[in-house]
Amino acid sequence: MRKDSKEKIYTSLFKGKNDKLDPVTQKLKTRYEHIFTIWLDDPAISESDMRKRIMTTFEVSYSQAHRDLESVKLMLGNVSVAAKEWQRYTATEMIKKGYSLVEKAESSLDVKRGLAMIKAGEAIGKVTKLDKDDVDPLPFEDIVPQSFEPTGDVTVLGMKKIDNLKEVQMKMRRKLGLIEDAKVINES
Repeated sequence: MRKDSKEKIYTSLFKGKNDKLDPVTQKLKTRYEHIFTIWLDDPAISESDMRKRIMTTFEVSYSQAHRDLESVKLMLGNVSVAAKEWQRYTATEMIKKGYSLVEKAESSLDVKRGLAMIKAGEAIGKVTKLDKDDVDPLPFEDIVPQSFEPTGDVTVLGMKKIDNLKEVQMKMRRKLGLIEDAKVINES
């Protein structure tokens, strides 16, 4: 897809039908909106499951589903990054609900249910490592590539310079049979 088509889609996302878009681009826009909405409804869905869902829902190939997914991530952000926040919210809500059940308990069964819900929330937190700090991303923009300067000087490698290099090379070529001694014929 051309860059200008993606820009047109991006500027008109979630704004209803756009008469300025050709039918193919409009269809793609609708697909992107649908993909993002599915992902928002279930942020914990894996990319491979999302790709399968795109393939079955829209009857597109694997490669097209992959391109669509990458385009949605570029345009609207990677929803899977929000999955941790969703898990944090889910675990917190379970613990709150469990606490509320224990607080309002009228029987030992209600207490057990509430405590089980609290433990389930804690288990979600432990499994998803919500108690661990998020790792800061590497500062790729601060990384400066090594500057290499091409040179023919072997002394920079710590090797000894060969004064008669051309002669030594010619001897080695003859020795290894890479060149044959030839007579120069004057063609005048």
